[in-house]
Amino acid sequence: MRREFKQSETLRRASSVSLLRLLAPWIIFASVYRVQAMIWYVNSKLNSGTSDGRSLRTAFASLQQALDHAKAGDTILIAPGAYDQDLAARVSAARGANITVAVVGA
Repeated sequence: MRREFKQSETLRRASSVSLLRLLAPWIIFASVYRVQAMIWYVNSKLNSGTSDGRSLRTAFASLQQALDHAKAGDTILIAPGAYDQDLAARVSAARGANITVAVVGA
């Protein structure tokens, strides 16, 4: 019985080492490659069709535009202004999708 236990233990160690060798490149890749969360800006006073939403000067004119670009972990900063859409419902939906929404420059 003791001999069987040693063989079984050796097999477990060998499979652990094989698994580590298989996963090592992915672990290194994940630690080196970091996806950076984006910050999107919205300002209802701007109405440029070329806005990319990446700064206050190039802010989107509507929250919906920012939501179309944002992903989980991103932040949307909204400048004070008049917004035609149902802002409260859209902010709630964004937060439900793990998108932070805040007012900037109040």
